[in-house]
Amino acid sequence: MKDIDSKQEKLQKEGKQILESLQIIQTLSQFGTPEVVGSMTLKTMLYPDIDIVLRKKPIDENAYWQTVKSLLGKPHVEKLLLMDTRESVTSENPHGLYISITYWNGETKWNIDIWFFRVLDPGDPNYYEWIRAHMTESDRQVILVLKEAAIRSGKYKTHIFSTDIYKAVLENNVKNLEDFTKYLATLGKSLG
Repeated sequence: MKDIDSKQEKLQKEGKQILESLQIIQTLSQFGTPEVVGSMTLKTMLYPDIDIVLRKKPIDENAYWQTVKSLLGKPHVEKLLLMDTRESVTSENPHGLYISITYWNGETKWNIDIWFFRVLDPGDPNYYEWIRAHMTESDRQVILVLKEAAIRSGKYKTHIFSTDIYKAVLENNVKNLEDFTKYLATLGKSLG
């Protein structure tokens, strides 16, 4: 467990340095209050991936394009992927504007996802906030073990996602790898 915690802490530190280098938070702060969410703030980071959200009512298209422009030509940024899912009819992506950044930090490829969303109305679900409110330190340790197993399997981010892991632990009381394997089977997924 100590090795997993060390890896998590190392990625946290590296992620913060990357955000500072790209000045993403400073750029987004011109348009509102950006929020780093996901594994970086939940301290479950075992994969080089950062998630950021900026909420405005309505979604600020100008802020989106200004952010894209600020990222063009930045050192170590290999690729930008832009998506407009505001009118999406599928449930795969939330409704918003999206920027995916592929960033190389030495030999490590980082994914930085920025979502521009509308402000949530009272009563709208916010799964990230629900996780923050319900995850205990014991849950976090189990999540780290399961996430490490998913990464080692080569299926993390392709067949097994962080939401699968959070739901397994926080909603289905999964406490170990054996239970996780059984849980994944109910989803038609496996580590093998």
